[in-house]
Amino acid sequence: MNKIINEFEYLANIVLDNDDELFTILKAEIEENHYYFVCAKKNKYEVKHVVLNKDYDFDNYNKGKFDIEKMKFKKDRRIRSLINYSFNYEITEEGLITTSNKKGPKFYVYVPFNNHFFGFDDVSESEKNNEFYNYINYLFLYSDIENKYFYRLDSDNLEPLDEVVILDDEISYYLEKNVSNKRFKSKNIKNILKKTDYIKRCKDLCSMMCNNDLIITMIVTDYVSILGEAINKIRPEILDWQGIKKSKKIRFDNIFNLISNKTFILESLLTDPEKEKIIKNLDIDHQVDMIMDCLNNEEILELASKTNNWNAKLSIMKFIHSNK
Repeated sequence: MNKIINEFEYLANIVLDNDDELFTILKAEIEENHYYFVCAKKNKYEVKHVVLNKDYDFDNYNKGKFDIEKMKFKKDRRIRSLINYSFNYEITEEGLITTSNKKGPKFYVYVPFNNHFFGFDDVSESEKNNEFYNYINYLFLYSDIENKYFYRLDSDNLEPLDEVVILDDEISYYLEKNVSNKRFKSKNIKNILKKTDYIKRCKDLCSMMCNNDLIITMIVTDYVSILGEAINKIRPEILDWQGIKKSKKIRFDNIFNLISNKTFILESLLTDPEKEKIIKNLDIDHQVDMIMDCLNNEEILELASKTNNWNAKLSIMKFIHSNK
């Protein structure tokens, strides 16, 4: 581990600018060693890619004797989701390395934010780690490296969100390979892809999703949510109004669920117009109002006492009934 961390530190001192915000460093050991520095500058995501021979001498070097490829992204939701995954990955042992002693391609991931270091073999041994394999292959896509070195652990029954990620990367690959004008706008995507089956596949996949999966699809994909019209498929949750009228617990549970859902949306990486439309499509504010109208003043006070958020308390207290 120390050897690779030293390589990362050495290269970082050369390839990074003072105003770069560094998120993740990856190294892929294939025919050559590929290093990826995933960072942002002025809120724009980019990856600085360095290729070195396996016999590169880090002890006797001449700075600048290699090229630095700067990879930029037409859209940034996919790369943001991958960064967030590496930030939030839960480990049971500090500095865990999962590579075995077997020969073959390997790749490594270092997250400076929490000083976590991971190593992986050519095939994932756990579905939990699949997103790291998606990460390295996504970077390969943008540096024109064939996806033939690192493989996810496939399941006979892929979850919808797994299918979404795989399809989104497939579309990204198609656009990289087949579209000469890389600066196309979102409104042109459907026209560009009209001779493929991608639009139908995206719509079919989004049509099978629940609201939560549709929202996550909007957060983690560059293209599937647009082509599948995910935001338009979000509908209000069906509530048990008979139970709400009869049970204080059900009333409270539903209020907390609705508030939690709204908070999740507002704190997500979606745009403000998208957040507003999702909340409107879900009818969250109206549903909260309707449930609050079912509470008596004693229940409203009890509900307000269950949160330490003063804004939430004030929002709840406004439902106090003067005639109850």
